[in-house]
Amino acid sequence: MKLPESNRAILHGHSAKAGFVFSLLAQAIYMTLTLSALSAAPVPFNTVLNEIADKIAASARESGKNILAVSDLLELSGETSQTGTLVAEELITILNAKSGIKVVERRLLHKVMEEHGLALSAMLERSTVKRLGALLGADAVCTGTVAELGPAVRVNARLIDVETGVVISAASADMDKAGAPAQLSTIRPANIERHNLKHQPGSPSGSTRSPSYRGNLIVNGDFRDGLSGWERRIGDLKQGASKAAVIDLDATESGRALRIEHHGNGHVQFHQSVRVPGPDLLFVASFQAETWEGRLKGFSGTGVVQIGIEYLDKQSRSLGRTVILSYVRNPFADLPLPGVPRREPDSYICHYIEVESGKFFKDYKINLKDEIEQNLLGIKSELVKEIAIAIWCGANHNQAGAILWVADVMLASLNSR
Repeated sequence: MKLPESNRAILHGHSAKAGFVFSLLAQAIYMTLTLSALSAAPVPFNTVLNEIADKIAASARESGKNILAVSDLLELSGETSQTGTLVAEELITILNAKSGIKVVERRLLHKVMEEHGLALSAMLERSTVKRLGALLGADAVCTGTVAELGPAVRVNARLIDVETGVVISAASADMDKAGAPAQLSTIRPANIERHNLKHQPGSPSGSTRSPSYRGNLIVNGDFRDGLSGWERRIGDLKQGASKAAVIDLDATESGRALRIEHHGNGHVQFHQSVRVPGPDLLFVASFQAETWEGRLKGFSGTGVVQIGIEYLDKQSRSLGRTVILSYVRNPFADLPLPGVPRREPDSYICHYIEVESGKFFKDYKINLKDEIEQNLLGIKSELVKEIAIAIWCGANHNQAGAILWVADVMLASLNSR
């Protein structure tokens, strides 16, 4: 069954009849100021790494530090990532070619750290650097962080004296992912597998029980059959760019997940609708969202991720909706200023559940009957005869974007569990 046309248009204005029509971006957040052009553009991949390596090598020579160890650069959360590993590998190659500089083999560094119980997450600590330097015979250790900033990666590198723990040199630059190796064009799904697997607060049931697929009304909710059963809709073919793929992901019950990435204005949506006997159903999904704004904070839009549940009557007319939402909240949203981007407020027929960007929510559950009775008082439960699920990823500025991983989507009768 097709989702009614009025139920498919997201972020293009609000209509009382239309479902999934989120005014979040319609007028308020769809505010693109020319001030964003004043921010510095990211520098090409190879240029950034060569400039950082040149500064590190020059500082090492000046301070008499000729033997260097380079560790994986960490994310701001302290986690490792494919991006940080790639940057470290490239820096090792470039530094090793510099005159008067020797670099400790990366595999040896990791072997020593493992043997002595040293964690990469502690590489920014003075005591860890001093101990590692002594074990490797290195004069200085190069470490630092990487941070995803939409189309760019911010690299912060520092060279630390192993004897004193003092930072000898530091370099920072925004690296353009365009034209970089493929590893930088895809944010690391492996990170989800390694952390944040504890059930996050906010799921109405508070349960961590894995979903059973007996009685699941959603067609191919575990994505084992690719995108079969899901209809795709693109907001505007002339704006933005999206990528979608079903990937292997050990953190999920099925081992599969739909990964959607969007950059720039516009959006992409996957949806399906099913007939139901009523709202006495349990909605379950595992997901993680990552959203970012443009380079000028507060004035360059936001990426938006939405998992929408639309309640329809027997004529497929919208009765209301529940929306799981992640976006970058505008810092001026609480101020009484005209034109400041704000999301649509909750109402008797619309309930938003905001979730934190960058956290993995496993088996997030919503009891739909309780949801309607407690949060959607304008909906009569007995009228609900169809449920539509929409998985949506988009942005409202050419520098903003979002990524969504979603898996194990289930809609099942509470009586069957």
